[in-house]
Amino acid sequence: MLGIMWGFVKSMIVITLPAVVLSAVPAAGSSVVPSAIPAVSTTIPAAPTAANALPQSFLMVGHRGNTDEAPESTLPAFTKAIARGDDGIEFDVRWTSDGHAIVMHDDTVDRTTNGHGFVTDLTERQIESLDAGSWFSPLYVGIAVPTAARALQAIAQRSSTVQVFVHVKVMPTAKQAAALVRAASVLGGRATFMVEHDDVAAVLRSARATSLGLMVHRPVQWNATGYQVFVPYSAVNPTLVTPQRIAAARARGIVVLPVIGYPMTLARAIAAGASGVYTDADNNCARTAGVLAACHAVEPAPDRRGIALGG
Repeated sequence: MLGIMWGFVKSMIVITLPAVVLSAVPAAGSSVVPSAIPAVSTTIPAAPTAANALPQSFLMVGHRGNTDEAPESTLPAFTKAIARGDDGIEFDVRWTSDGHAIVMHDDTVDRTTNGHGFVTDLTERQIESLDAGSWFSPLYVGIAVPTAARALQAIAQRSSTVQVFVHVKVMPTAKQAAALVRAASVLGGRATFMVEHDDVAAVLRSARATSLGLMVHRPVQWNATGYQVFVPYSAVNPTLVTPQRIAAARARGIVVLPVIGYPMTLARAIAAGASGVYTDADNNCARTAGVLAACHAVEPAPDRRGIALGG
């Protein structure tokens, strides 16, 4: 029996030793100090290195939650974003025909539910009755479209540190804006309201929103004032985001969060000095003990229903 075991041990040494030795021997002319760390996967680093370590204050924001593991813009997607280690969560808000704020990216419910129609033509009760999960996986059959208030409350209950970026997709009334700002107060100052236009920002300011962000689509918008966050995003302009523009914004105290793939990769965003990034479906970017666990997207990837992911 001992002979059999020794034979097995020897075979393991023969198999694994070359990997250790090869990883420990520097290339000719290299000044790298030899290491006994075995070769690791190119997809998921096993330990921090200069190549995969994230800047300490770098923000990883789950765009519509963790959409690799759960249907976008749902409570499971937000819960899994927190579990994944995301520093922030982004979701979009629209108002129903009876004036309630719900979490929905598109102007219709068609793509992400089993229903049909414009959000503005449906009541809160009608939208909440829809199935927002079965299109993604049988595991999520019956998952509902959350109201904004319910989403904010759920995130607040699950994390005391995660920042939330609420993208207000349409112009709210003064009453709607006030209700949304009140609902976000459960986060204790960790909510930022993202807008496309200054007039939407004005309504939110009147409702006493204290942190506002701008979706930057055009170069001139880098000069905008009165915002704490910029999210530059373009599927057609690869020169929209530059180190110079990022540096100028950050010098003004503005947090800059490019969307991975629109047009920057994570590596480019870090090199350009961004404050962080929005991570999308199929990016699967996450922070694990300060280290990049995985991030493989380079170009914009279509979502599971073939529609390019947007802001």
